[in-house]
Amino acid sequence: MGVGAIAAGPLPAKLMARHGAPRVFVMCTVAAAGFMTVAGFAPHAAIFAGAFFMVGILDSCIDAAQNT
Repeated sequence: MGVGAIAAGPLPAKLMARHGAPRVFVMCTVAAAGFMTVAGFAPHAAIFAGAFFMVGILDSCIDAAQNT
């Protein structure tokens, strides 16, 4: 998750500028829940790692949206 959060970089700011913080918060929370489900049922370590990478990216967007 940490690598995904670092890789997100300026993505949260760009998303919030375009769509607004409330919409970014809701959509990223729903997407993160979906990727957590994928990680829970992942049959291979690569799928598990990819899902957690995406959760890290989405988590950084959620954190930024909560702080605005």
